[in-house]
Amino acid sequence: MEDQHWLLEYVAPYVNFIIFVGILVYFARKPLAQLATKRKASFEAHFKAASEALAQAKHQLDEIQKRYSRLDEEIGALRKRAQTDAQHEAEKIISEGKRLAEQIVLDAKRMRDSEYLEAKKQLEREALSVARAVIIDKLQRDFSEAKDRSFVEGRIQELSKINASAMRGF
Repeated sequence: MEDQHWLLEYVAPYVNFIIFVGILVYFARKPLAQLATKRKASFEAHFKAASEALAQAKHQLDEIQKRYSRLDEEIGALRKRAQTDAQHEAEKIISEGKRLAEQIVLDAKRMRDSEYLEAKKQLEREALSVARAVIIDKLQRDFSEAKDRSFVEGRIQELSKINASAMRGF
């Protein structure tokens, strides 16, 4: 019995363990297999996504390196285009400035001519006013009422003669 005791003491735990593992494998095999399949699929999906991201990153890196290698050309082209645009803009501004200068000169000439005519009219009015004043003053000094009557009668007679000759002509 002592032999059995030894057997029970040392072998029984191993047997129990093997039975436990057997039961565990029997009941846990399907869920563990499904879990392993899901984990494998998840790892594969993550690996595929990471591979695609890596490929996309490499493609972007290649494009950036290509653009970087052409950067000097692009900068040169942009500078040339900017210089051309600036030159065209400068020509446009100069042309517009010349046109405005010509317009200002024409406007100044028109204003000068207008002011000249206005000054000329003003001088004529002033000259007529002065002449009228001088004539009135002279007439007042030279003519008296009797002279005025004889002058007026003489003029009336002249006008009558002119009228009579004009009537004969018709």
